[in-house]
Amino acid sequence: MKTSLDAESLTRIIPLKNYKNTQYVGEISIGTPGQDMPVIFDTGSANLWVNSALCKDDSCVSHISYDRKKSPTWKKLGLQAQIGFGTGEIAGEINSDTFTLGSIQIEDQKFGEILKENGDVFAAGKFSGILGLAYPSMAAYNQLPVFDSIIKQKLLKHNIMTFYYSLNEDTDGQISLGFIDESKFKGKIYYYDVIDKYYWTISLRDIRYNGKSLGLCDQGCKAVVDTGTTLNTGPSEDISKLLNKIPVENDCRGYETAGTISFVFGHEEYVLKVDEYVLKTEVDKKPSCRALMMPLDVPRPQ
Repeated sequence: MKTSLDAESLTRIIPLKNYKNTQYVGEISIGTPGQDMPVIFDTGSANLWVNSALCKDDSCVSHISYDRKKSPTWKKLGLQAQIGFGTGEIAGEINSDTFTLGSIQIEDQKFGEILKENGDVFAAGKFSGILGLAYPSMAAYNQLPVFDSIIKQKLLKHNIMTFYYSLNEDTDGQISLGFIDESKFKGKIYYYDVIDKYYWTISLRDIRYNGKSLGLCDQGCKAVVDTGTTLNTGPSEDISKLLNKIPVENDCRGYETAGTISFVFGHEEYVLKVDEYVLKTEVDKKPSCRALMMPLDVPRPQ
C-alpha cells in the first residue's frame, strides 16, 4: 500500500533515530527561540520531562539540557514532582513553555524540569527527556500531556498519532501526527478499544506457544501498548510459565527447535518466531541467547 505525502503531512512527521533497536529518539523544540532536545516518545507515561541546565548530576551534565534563562516564554509554576521509571527515578519541578513538534507549536505546555536524577534512567541513553503520551489520569498534578494539549488547542485536523518502528536497526522510525502514513505498512489496520484510560490498555484474549493456549488469560488479561518499553513484559509468575515453555538455553541450545509465541487480540493472532523473541549474539566467540522478556509487576488496580 503506497501513497504520496503532501507538504502538510511531511511537516507532521517526526523522525525517530534508531539506536540498535534499543532506543528510538526524536527531537522536539522548547522555548523561544527553540532549544532542540532529543526525547523518548513514551505511551507508557504521561508527563513531559527534560533535563534542566540547573541539574548538576553526572547524567544531566553529560546530556543536552534545557536552559530556562534563555527563553522569555518560560513560566514558573514551581510544582514539585518525583517519578520512578524501570531504571531509576527523577525529581524536579513542573513549569511551562512553548513546545514545537515538527510544525506543530503548543503554547503554554506544562512540563517537568529535571533537577535531580538517580539510577541509570538517562545515563546510558541518547536522550535528554521523556515525552509522555499516556492519559491525563496518569499525569502528575493532572497536567495535560502533550497530545492532549494538541487536541485541546485544535492543532490537527484528525487527532491521530502513529508510530513506525523498523526491524532493521539501520532504518530510522517515525511518528506521524494527524494522519496515517500508508507508505509504512501493508495490509489491513486492526483497531481495538481502549478499556482503561490510564495506560493505553486493550484486552488480551490469549497467549499461546506453538498455537496452544498457556492458560494465562483464563480470567482475562490486559495488555499495555507502551512505546517506551523495549522488552515484552508481564507479571513475574506469567513470564516464568512462558519462559519454561521455551526450550532455548543461555548457550542457544534448543534455538533451532523453538516454536512460536502468539498473542491474540480480538479475532486476530499475532505470531512471533524465535528470532523475534530471543536475542542471539556472541559473547567471547560463543553463542549467547537471551529471551526478550522481563518480569514487571504493575500495582493494582492497573
